[in-house]
Amino acid sequence: MRTTIDSRTVLSTVLLLGAAACGSTGGKSGGAHGTGRDESAATNASATPSPETLPWTDAFSKSTVLLAEQVRIEGPQGLISHIASISDPEELDRTEKATPEGFLQVISVKPEAHGAEIKAQLDRLAIVALDRLTILEKVGATSVVVMAKGDAYWADTQSKEEKRGDTLRFEGKIAR
Repeated sequence: MRTTIDSRTVLSTVLLLGAAACGSTGGKSGGAHGTGRDESAATNASATPSPETLPWTDAFSKSTVLLAEQVRIEGPQGLISHIASISDPEELDRTEKATPEGFLQVISVKPEAHGAEIKAQLDRLAIVALDRLTILEKVGATSVVVMAKGDAYWADTQSKEEKRGDTLRFEGKIAR
């Protein structure tokens, strides 16, 4: 088990991810990249609505941070365009595949990469997973759900409100 997360780690993570994904909805830039599929490779782009036109939640629009051993994010079509992540193939394994549930991405720390972290951003929610980050863009989902397991810590950087627990769950309903 890893050590407890302190406020310095939270602050440095917020600053790092805020700079990497400020105002971004997953575009490719520098060391951060969108976790979405290449839209230019889509065979029928005109039949797929652009992420900007899809309904979305504002539940993750406040500057907050979430740290945990494992984080899982599930949401509807368009979820991928709201997520940016740092990718380091020397420390992290990344798998992407279509499943019956939807498009699944799993980012995990390689066993030999001691101290490595998975850093991501969902809108303005900065995320650090110490073991695994799972993202599932589900067909027909009507909300975005973020679940954190293992020494989970959440903080609102403005109000300084904090939550801790073995598991934390956040949900953002999408108006249709």
